[in-house]
Amino acid sequence: MKKDMKNKKLMDEQLADVQGGTQQPDSTMHIACQWPGCGWTFHGPDAEAMAAEQEHRNTTGHNKFIAWADRKI
Repeated sequence: MKKDMKNKKLMDEQLADVQGGTQQPDSTMHIACQWPGCGWTFHGPDAEAMAAEQEHRNTTGHNKFIAWADRKI
């Protein structure tokens, strides 16, 4: 058994799933802040998109975003 980033004990197979494993993401999310003068953007997996947007929102107070996804076919 190993520990994940939150120090919880998991089987090796579960740990790979929690930390991303080797599987390709289903899509790439793109988020851009629309606040005047802000150039913040995010490009990455769906699973990280909401956390990235929330972190930017909490840090700056910005609340205007546009988002889109590039889906695998």
